Amino acid sequence: MWLHLLDGLMQRGVEPFVLLPDGGDGSMEKALQLRGITYETSFYSWWVTSDANPHSLIHRIRRRFAHRLNSRTEQRIEEIILGRGIDLVYICDGTITAGIAAAEAQKIPVVWHFHQYIDGGRGGISFIDSDEQVESMLHRVQHIIAVTKGIRTDLRTRFPGAAPMRAIYNGVPEHAWVDDHLAFENASEDVANSPLTFTLAGRFDANKNQIDAIEAFARIAPSYPRARLLLVGSGTKDWENRVKQAADKSGVGGRILFLGDINDMTSVWKQTDVALNCSFTEGCSLVIAESMGSGCLVLGSDAPGNAELLGFQVPEGEEAPEQRALLYPRGDAECLAEQMGWAAEHVEEARVIAERGKAFARETFDLPAQVAEIHETFAEVMA
Repeated sequence: MWLHLLDGLMQRGVEPFVLLPDGGDGSMEKALQLRGITYETSFYSWWVTSDANPHSLIHRIRRRFAHRLNSRTEQRIEEIILGRGIDLVYICDGTITAGIAAAEAQKIPVVWHFHQYIDGGRGGISFIDSDEQVESMLHRVQHIIAVTKGIRTDLRTRFPGAAPMRAIYNGVPEHAWVDDHLAFENASEDVANSPLTFTLAGRFDANKNQIDAIEAFARIAPSYPRARLLLVGSGTKDWENRVKQAADKSGVGGRILFLGDINDMTSVWKQTDVALNCSFTEGCSLVIAESMGSGCLVLGSDAPGNAELLGFQVPEGEEAPEQRALLYPRGDAECLAEQMGWAAEHVEEARVIAERGKAFARETFDLPAQVAEIHETFAEVMA
């Protein structure tokens, strides 16, 4: 998503310089090199944490050391601002504050783009500073972008002193959608023997919760012997091993396929009837946007970001839409299995729901519209 956004902004005359946190797998650096974009990598300690006890003594000591290193990064950013004539600092992550202090020192504006709720729930991330300190940080920037209306409302409610903010949904490039796919297009009247494909795509980590998908699939698999589950992505070795162990123990491991990382997901969406999202926390899931816009029936967890995109959490002042997806309580593998089974038994109804979802996604997750709104935000704060 971020690279496609960057491409669009460059077409509008934005000349980027990118600072990446170090420790990545090198894929982002390669992508920037292909685009001819100048970049640097630097240490930076996130301002939030998933630690079970973020206020413990050892964490505070580690955090103090990280702050000292962060201050050096801020000095480097200030040098970049001066040396390259930077006009605006854009932070494309809600968990990083790099550049705010440097921008303040040089009196240039900051736009901060939040991509997730920061709620401290299971699988989520918690503020390690007090709400007063967080609000002060949010007040120091010139504008905030939230990827959903729910995140915008949450930030406004919790931090009334924050900078002006708007909600802009993530955009999907047209080539990421499948035009001619119809969910359950291979389904037959013999429901039990219909070929059904469930797909979960995303990074392998505890938050994405692939294990629930496996447990749910194992519950329904005996009733649908031609059904299969596709798992796309990679991640931490520890979690990947746990997921593969769960598949081995499920009793239907031969029908659970691990596809690894796939850059072009259109080939997968063409095979998919039901796209799963089992996350505990989500902002504006690109997997949901891509699969829904490709005609798949989306079955997602009730993480707040998902609930809004799927039409089950209606922003204040808006009417509830016709059903465009399925929802289940996050972490409830039994309920997930029930919803998977419902889709298998109610193909015609499920297909109608998927068609509504496709129309919604094509209209809502429009990349040119996202680029235009973000570029407009830049122009406003610079004016």
